[in-house]
Amino acid sequence: MQKVFEDQGLNIPKEIFVLENNKTKIRIPLEDILYFETAESHRLKLITKTGQRHFYGSIKEVMQANQKLFRCHKSYLINLNNIVRLDKKEGLVYFDDGKACYVSRKYIKDLRSKMENLK
Repeated sequence: MQKVFEDQGLNIPKEIFVLENNKTKIRIPLEDILYFETAESHRLKLITKTGQRHFYGSIKEVMQANQKLFRCHKSYLINLNNIVRLDKKEGLVYFDDGKACYVSRKYIKDLRSKMENLK
C-alpha cells in the first residue's frame, strides 16, 4: 500500500505496513520496521528503528500482509532493506543500532541471495 506524506513541502511516497485482525490494527512505515519476533503464544514483538511493540497475531498473518518481509527463522521475519550485516558463522543478521536476530542455517543461502539482489 502506498501513501504520500508531506516532508518539508515535498511529496515523498512511503510504503505503509498494515496488519489488521480481530485483535490488532497496526499501521507503520515499512522502512522503520527491522523485524518481527514470536514473543509468546499468539503474540508477536515488532522491533522498529525507534522502539518495540507487542501485539496479537502470527508470523503467517504478517507474511500474508506484506510479501517484502523475509522469514529467516521459524520465529523471525526481517525487513531486508534494513540489514547491515549477515554473520553466517554465528547465524545472526544485524541491523543499524546493534540489534540482531537469528537466521536458520536452512535460510542463510536464500537470504544471502536476496541481499545481493538488493545491492
